[in-house]
Amino acid sequence: MHDLELSYKVMATPNPSDPSSALFPPTIPPLQPATPPSTTPQARKKYLAIPQAWFLDSAPDVQRVCMAAIEYLTTKSGFTLITSEEDPDIDIPFVQHGQLAHALTILNEVANGAIAGMRGWRSWLTPANKLLMGVSAHATAQDLLLAQKLRALLMSHLAHLFAKYPGLVFVTPTLPDPLASGRIGSANDIKIGGYGVTNSNRSLESMRYVFLANFTGIPAISAPVGYLPLDGETAKGMKDNVGGGSYVPSVDGVGRVLPVAMMGMAEWGCEEELLFLGYQLERYLHVVLKKTGPMSTDDAEAAGTMAQEFAPPPAWVDILSKAERLERQ
Repeated sequence: MHDLELSYKVMATPNPSDPSSALFPPTIPPLQPATPPSTTPQARKKYLAIPQAWFLDSAPDVQRVCMAAIEYLTTKSGFTLITSEEDPDIDIPFVQHGQLAHALTILNEVANGAIAGMRGWRSWLTPANKLLMGVSAHATAQDLLLAQKLRALLMSHLAHLFAKYPGLVFVTPTLPDPLASGRIGSANDIKIGGYGVTNSNRSLESMRYVFLANFTGIPAISAPVGYLPLDGETAKGMKDNVGGGSYVPSVDGVGRVLPVAMMGMAEWGCEEELLFLGYQLERYLHVVLKKTGPMSTDDAEAAGTMAQEFAPPPAWVDILSKAERLERQ
């Protein structure tokens, strides 16, 4: 989190010598993770919102992992939980339509804006992506106008909720299940000169939650909050919302461990709210689940009563930590 905070501060600090950048306000000092929110100068009530219908459109195991982290945030980190049962406005309207509108918009931006001016750009794409770009190019102007109308509607709804609950952060899983991005069929698919891998349904499924921030421009953060074993029972329990079936794990997938992440989305310009959330989730992951740091009484209580089943197993390899140790040597 310190790396993320530093990077954000560098990018977000206004440039006084630039006439446009100088108009923006300076960034707010972040809330320190060890400081209770009620004692900080910038403190205001912190809300977590769960759009339930959207949240529940994920695998049951993913929901359990995320809800354990949310329980920690609401009982130990000073957040107040709001669900769509308490306030129906918390539910995001037209989620599925918005996801399709987002895909339509982004694909057309790619095909007609970002790379269309580069000579020979089609030759850089795999056959599957050439087909995808070709199909997306047939969207009509009316399709694009309707997509932007829907974008404006979603932004208006979010603006209403952010005004109603200052400091509101929406929380959802990052992926509907750890396998949402699909599988690589064989090594030949990803070798140089190979056919590549594509599955448009899987791509849409993997963007089920992340599309909203990308489409409306609200800031978002994703943080790991637990781990699930990919054994036969877990895989069978993960639903395939596209095909209507269930996942069957490959032989080499049995026994593997998959990380589960949760995403927070805040109001435009409120990245500091997300930095605070990220610090809390980082503490939850490393202190409560992994037990790698000094524990407060609250942390010890949380570690002893919830989410222990989501801790990584002894065989889990933390590559970044190993790289840091080697670099220090």
